[in-house]
Amino acid sequence: MATLLQITQEFCKRRGLPTPTAVAASQDDTTLQIWGLLNEGSQEIADRYEWQFLTTRYTFIHAASTAYTALDLSDSGPVPDYKAMLNRTLWDTNGRREVNGPLSSKEWEVLLNLAVSQAVYNYRIFGNALRIYPVPTVPADVTFAMEYISKYGVYSPTAAANQESFVLDTDICRLPTNVILADIKWRWAYNKGLPYAEDFRACEALLVNLQGRDPAPDIVMDSSGYEQVAAPGLLVAAGSWNLP
Repeated sequence: MATLLQITQEFCKRRGLPTPTAVAASQDDTTLQIWGLLNEGSQEIADRYEWQFLTTRYTFIHAASTAYTALDLSDSGPVPDYKAMLNRTLWDTNGRREVNGPLSSKEWEVLLNLAVSQAVYNYRIFGNALRIYPVPTVPADVTFAMEYISKYGVYSPTAAANQESFVLDTDICRLPTNVILADIKWRWAYNKGLPYAEDFRACEALLVNLQGRDPAPDIVMDSSGYEQVAAPGLLVAAGSWNLP
């Protein structure tokens, strides 16, 4: 992964442009335009797919606020870069149990209106919030964990946090360098009124190819899940018994 300055310098070398020594503090119009196009491209690409390099694990303590709100998922909440949760990754880490869900609107209303007593937690996401039912008896002692896809393609070492855009020269692109360079290549040509169709096609092919590299789990049609990996009981390794 490369910094804003490194990506800008590499692009300028490839286009035969003067190589800047700084970006954020530059007064050069060309450098500033490249900076803007990098921000535009990184934001758009980050929103395209469920990139594995933008996957983040997050833990939180149930807030026990009104309407069963366990986590604020709005831009002003504690995870402003939240885009989508990965299915079956929400766990009650104290009880070591997966949280059931996401529930449908009907299922959620059944729980609330009938005040169903639950031995395990259930969740639903709506209104920019993750809602967990029932409310933990001791909220301060119940920690939940999940994996989510971030919508921020930039990491700031200075702030030690992900962010939406490049701000400083030292900010790091969380996307592969070859992808962001291919993206800015066609954007630059487009904004300069130059032919860009072939560069755009090559960039799109690169994105599709990159997305296809992410390993996917096997499709299982029965009811088994993580129980195959960590279920209670005896585990006998294949080939460890004698055959007549």
